[in-house]
Amino acid sequence: ATGRKVAVLGESLARAVWGGRDPIGQRFLRGSEPDWVTVVGVAADSRFEGLETAPRPVLYRPFAQQPIPLGYLAVRTAKDPLSLAAAVRREVAAVDSTVAVHDVATLEQRLSGSVAERRFNVTLLGLFAVLAMVLAGVGLYGVLSYLVTERTREMGIRMALGAERRRILGLVIRQGVMTAAAGAAVGLGTALVLGRILASALFGVTATDPVTFSVIPAVLLATAVLASWLPARRATRVDPGVALRAE
Repeated sequence: ATGRKVAVLGESLARAVWGGRDPIGQRFLRGSEPDWVTVVGVAADSRFEGLETAPRPVLYRPFAQQPIPLGYLAVRTAKDPLSLAAAVRREVAAVDSTVAVHDVATLEQRLSGSVAERRFNVTLLGLFAVLAMVLAGVGLYGVLSYLVTERTREMGIRMALGAERRRILGLVIRQGVMTAAAGAAVGLGTALVLGRILASALFGVTATDPVTFSVIPAVLLATAVLASWLPARRATRVDPGVALRAE
């Protein structure tokens, strides 16, 4: 309490004040305090107000030099953190019996509580996205299956003229996949543009998340293959004469 006034600064604050210079040993005046404060360390920035907000400039002062009526004690352990709650209370009481220890929780619980509302919204949005994906897959399957079925007469003519079944299957599947690929390309372009709008609401995931942008088109293309292959396979197994008479 009577020693040299010192502080540890956050990275962004140290960079804003001293730029690229080494802040260790630099001094500054804080508010109305008469004494100069010496920088003795630099710490990584922290997100005090939530994961969705950018780290803010911060400095840390020794408790002996700047006591506060309320604080947090962080305990690091390899065991179950909550199993040490009673021991922590005893140790705090041994230092000062007038200090009350309350609201004990793990850092995981703190983090979970701070993002509970956002997690609920994202989960709800994810469920709607899955439902939209299922509807898109069913719709794609239905449309392509109908279009392939309508080509039964064409397949009969091709087989009557000597076309091999595997070549017909390849032709039908290729055309169905190309149609789906064109739609997926348009969808990806639209998603890239709209993703920029949602970027501010994301944490730990970019607006161009490679997993999302690879899995979704793959699922749609797989659906297109299945929707083209199944009816085409049925049609190529029909006798050419029957296929020619198909409506």
